[in-house]
Amino acid sequence: MNPAGPIDRDCFIVAARADADGAPPLGRKLSRYLTDLGAAAVSAALADFSSEKIDPARVGVYTASGAARYDLAALGVKMARLDGSGPLWSGGLADLDPFALLKLMSCNVLSVLSMALPAEGASEHHADDAPGGIAALAAAAGAIRRGAIDWAVVVAFDDLASDHARAELAASGKRGDARQLAVLHLSAAADGARARLGAVKLLHGDGEGTVGGGAALSVVVEALASLRDPILLAVETDGAVATVELLPVHGVSP
Repeated sequence: MNPAGPIDRDCFIVAARADADGAPPLGRKLSRYLTDLGAAAVSAALADFSSEKIDPARVGVYTASGAARYDLAALGVKMARLDGSGPLWSGGLADLDPFALLKLMSCNVLSVLSMALPAEGASEHHADDAPGGIAALAAAAGAIRRGAIDWAVVVAFDDLASDHARAELAASGKRGDARQLAVLHLSAAADGARARLGAVKLLHGDGEGTVGGGAALSVVVEALASLRDPILLAVETDGAVATVELLPVHGVSP
């Protein structure tokens, strides 16, 4: 099937959440390479997804985060031992945990989720701040519609609680929730679906809403909670305006 071909399958939302309550704990091997919010994001994504009898090659992971807001305190402890007067490697870089930087990268949630599910299908990470969640949702839905995958996990997250992030917001005059986490599970089948996902459109350059990687997708999760009739959801975030069409599944054949 041509990935660039026309949409020929429906895409359904089978689960959605905007927090990590009730999520299973992560194994130590996985959680040790994630920040606290990253661990919460992966746990929440696993909570409503069953990979039983699902071909890993047909599962995709789509993640979105805000700008790269590094945990400066944690990294600073590692970097403080560097001796800048001599060769960098023998002067301290050789002593760094090889995952010290990887743990702080936002796209690491994608790699850890891919291992945890497991998921070997088409996957993407979006780091364009507030519009990222909608961009990830559109990409995941497109992959399902064109037949590249049958299942997708979409995770959008961010942490605006750190000193670095608060200073960034204060300087810009923008606003956003301190901790943001939203998860959607998409499927090509209607079994147990909460909604059918219609068109998802994202326009950059006009939005004046909140910032943060999970800001936009959280609005979609909230709308699903009261879905009774078709909704054309307008989502405005900093730097973008999006529309997401949510349709009830009544009368839809699996």
